[in-house]
Amino acid sequence: MEYRFIVTGGGTSGHINPAITIADSLKEYYGSKGDTVKIIFTGRSEGLEGELVPKSGYEFHNVEAKAFPLKPSLKIFPAIAAASRGRKQCKKIIRDFKPHGVISTGGFVSAPLLSVAKSEKIPVMIHEANAFPGRANKMLGRGAELVMTGFPDTEGAFPKTKKVICTGNPVRSMMFDNDYLESRKELGINPDQKFVFAMGGSLGAIT
Repeated sequence: MEYRFIVTGGGTSGHINPAITIADSLKEYYGSKGDTVKIIFTGRSEGLEGELVPKSGYEFHNVEAKAFPLKPSLKIFPAIAAASRGRKQCKKIIRDFKPHGVISTGGFVSAPLLSVAKSEKIPVMIHEANAFPGRANKMLGRGAELVMTGFPDTEGAFPKTKKVICTGNPVRSMMFDNDYLESRKELGINPDQKFVFAMGGSLGAIT
């Protein structure tokens, strides 16, 4: 049997990389059962997802979306216009592709697809990687079939979701296949040398 999913999420690598990892895991899972799975992504071509998703080998569809301002502002009008155009684009994508489910990892780019999926009665699943859920996921989690969280005790952020479970955050398989000594050799680090790696900061923020 062939299963079809549309995956969305973007703006930062913190949304995009988990989305790609989930897609890879779905392919591995269904492949192990003898089934096939077709997965496409939606997002903004000018966003980071427009670069990272095609590099990962997945079909990517551009959808218009803009962030809604946190406070009353004239920026709300182009955001509403973009949302309307994005919904029309997503409606065509969904009706052409006929997915079994839609999966989001967050970001305002996910709003058009998830809102259309709900109206078309397509099951919506959301993964929230952060300890403090973002605006898009909290709003779009209402009526979702499932919300998966990266941290425990965040269920209260999704009171109108049918089911919330803590799954932890998806990690790419490449992270488990590295050898300690070989990795140090490749990086030019002496095996006995103390080494500290610090990372963090959305969109490459300076730490």
